[in-house]
Amino acid sequence: MKNIIVIAHKFYPFNGVGANRWNHLSKHLAECGFKVHILTVERGTVPFLHENIKVHKVKAGWFYKLASLKFKNHLFTAIYQNILNYIKKIFWFDDEAQYWGKHLIKAIDRAVIAHNVKVVIATGHPFQANRWAAEAKKKSSCKFKLIQDIRDPWALNPFKTYIFKWQKEKVATWQNQALSLSDANVYVTEELKLLTAINDSKSFVIENGHSFFTDYIKRNSQDGKNIIHAGTLANGRDVIAEPFFIACKANPEILRGHTVHFYGRVSMWLIRKYSELFVKKVFILHKPVPQDKLIHKYAMSAFALQFNAKEYPYLVSTKI
Repeated sequence: MKNIIVIAHKFYPFNGVGANRWNHLSKHLAECGFKVHILTVERGTVPFLHENIKVHKVKAGWFYKLASLKFKNHLFTAIYQNILNYIKKIFWFDDEAQYWGKHLIKAIDRAVIAHNVKVVIATGHPFQANRWAAEAKKKSSCKFKLIQDIRDPWALNPFKTYIFKWQKEKVATWQNQALSLSDANVYVTEELKLLTAINDSKSFVIENGHSFFTDYIKRNSQDGKNIIHAGTLANGRDVIAEPFFIACKANPEILRGHTVHFYGRVSMWLIRKYSELFVKKVFILHKPVPQDKLIHKYAMSAFALQFNAKEYPYLVSTKI
């Protein structure tokens, strides 16, 4: 049996499209007969996925633990995250895996030697996982093929801001090095590949939004009373969504008795500006849920909402 390594900072039990992507693809590789070794960070108990999948938890550092703290009160969590964001802009100006390499490179080297690994796959965001995978390939005494999986724009993220010019230049350098040192680069859409790729001959596309193992749920004869939005309603998507908020505030009856449920992060300015809708339970905010549960909620709902930011036209097809 061939062994491969997948470096996925975001993996079970993390809930989000980034984690779902490699939850699915890891299972598919395991079904194809590969032994998949997941290198990730501590996030709690990982459920059984497949007999050919083994999860290795790599130490992440003290600041990551602080940044990962969540509170029951959404407002307190938002205030806490805003404070941390100022600190990140100075020391963690790229992302939360910026200092993961201290532990990750050693973990990659150990796993490659112990399991005779010939292929390593790194997925980002956070993109520092891609950076450290490239560093490991450069430093390792064992030869292995490196595949970089890019799910979002890295150095060209339209919403990413830096305090200093050198920070932006450093991130661009890291991106170019990570993509240059790889043997193949994979993107979530053709458009993202065109935006980011530096060598078309080793660039490929595997889109999100699908599962090889989804059990499709039959709807009830009667539509549900819920309207669902899942994912992050920020980074430009909040601006596109505001007319919907305005219409619902002006005349809640347009929802015809339906309640709108948001699973994931909603921009604080939207919550504050339209707090009346949340107070009256016209809109209800939830924490993210696992994809299997979300699929069930979609199936039992009246319909689902999708808002796509004009800044992300190349990522439309990644939405589920």
